[in-house]
Amino acid sequence: MTQTDELRMRVTAKKKELEAKLHTIGADASAKAREERAKAKAKLDELQQTMKQGWNDLTEDVAAKLNGWLKDDDEQDVQA
Repeated sequence: MTQTDELRMRVTAKKKELEAKLHTIGADASAKAREERAKAKAKLDELQQTMKQGWNDLTEDVAAKLNGWLKDDDEQDVQA
């Protein structure tokens, strides 16, 4: 397994986790749920923007951004 494959698996897992979170809190109208929904949507939007070139054109810069994206989200999970 290459580093790119490992990164792709971690990113895919986090993306699915965020999508599930959006689905789970989708019907909740509380302020906290709206805030969590906005954060999850922003993270997914950030991922989409970072990955606009796809996995085939993955540069070191994009890989670093993705690792940062994963790290930032993991740190937020620990704080919650």
